[in-house]
Amino acid sequence: TWGLISSRIITGWGFGNFIFFYPYYRVREYFLKPESTPVTDHAHCEYLEIWAETGIIGLILFLVFIFSILYQSKNFKEKQKSFLFSLCPGIICGIVAVLSDNIFSTNLRNPSTSMFFWFLLGIAGGNFSKKKYISSHSKLLWLTISIVSFIMVVFTSFYRILPEIYLKKGIIAKNIGKEMKKASLILRKKGRIKESKEYMEEASRYFREAEKFYKMGCKINPFNYVLHYKLAYVYGELNEFRKALKIYIYINKYLFPHFAKTDANLGTVYLALGDYKKAIYYYRWAEWFNPYDKDVLCSMASIYIIFYHRIDKAKQYLKRVLTIDPKNRYANRTLKLLGEKPGG
Repeated sequence: TWGLISSRIITGWGFGNFIFFYPYYRVREYFLKPESTPVTDHAHCEYLEIWAETGIIGLILFLVFIFSILYQSKNFKEKQKSFLFSLCPGIICGIVAVLSDNIFSTNLRNPSTSMFFWFLLGIAGGNFSKKKYISSHSKLLWLTISIVSFIMVVFTSFYRILPEIYLKKGIIAKNIGKEMKKASLILRKKGRIKESKEYMEEASRYFREAEKFYKMGCKINPFNYVLHYKLAYVYGELNEFRKALKIYIYINKYLFPHFAKTDANLGTVYLALGDYKKAIYYYRWAEWFNPYDKDVLCSMASIYIIFYHRIDKAKQYLKRVLTIDPKNRYANRTLKLLGEKPGG
């Protein structure tokens, strides 16, 4: 995160852009950890993420705004016998707790925590001295707030929440399809061809169901890159590589360049279509972002063996795989076939 910040200390990368630019600055050894993921949504510190997105100017303004409101909470002292004054310690402690927690998290990005925090901050900064408001103005204000809030709830529910529901349903169907496909391959190895075909047909049915859910989500929110990514993956499982290719390219060009394993998947799709030059182009991008991806390294080794006849280069990739996973079956077997001891 600091690498991202140091590139644009003053102005930042733009609000909400952390997820898009962080992969270029991520420490590559991160992928050696078992819990590593291809996508990092947020930093593990709200203040660092604010700094990365809005620069030091945005961070200072945010902190000044928060602490100025906390300073205004001294107005509670004017009404020491009031109910609101008795709530003051709890309100202040709640605000401080959220601020402290966000040193090690980004909970202000969660709607529930964010609403709780700003609600408490609003109470703390309010001036509770007795004032008379014109009734008609007050009613108009609350009516406007209610209408706007209702519109925002409807919009959020339709545009953001509903696609997420379809995403979850699609993931469930896809996972069942993967298990059925895995079972089909096991049965095929055992020679139970008829049962294998039945399982494969069932897997295809679940993949089609996942496709339907993903498409429905994409129709509502065409900018949801996760839905597009999952849809492309399903097309790959169905061996519809042209459709998968079209979506992966769309993601890389317009939605989220180099999202997750898009580059690696593009390499795999191009390889399946026989275009090894484009395959290696995208595999190299994938390797640059994650030099410890065993699947990418094995695929690169295969390309150098089959298409370039560069055995020496292939061996280098296979040995890199074994430094990450000494028991990797493909790397060990291929090195043995190439006449070299895997441990050598």
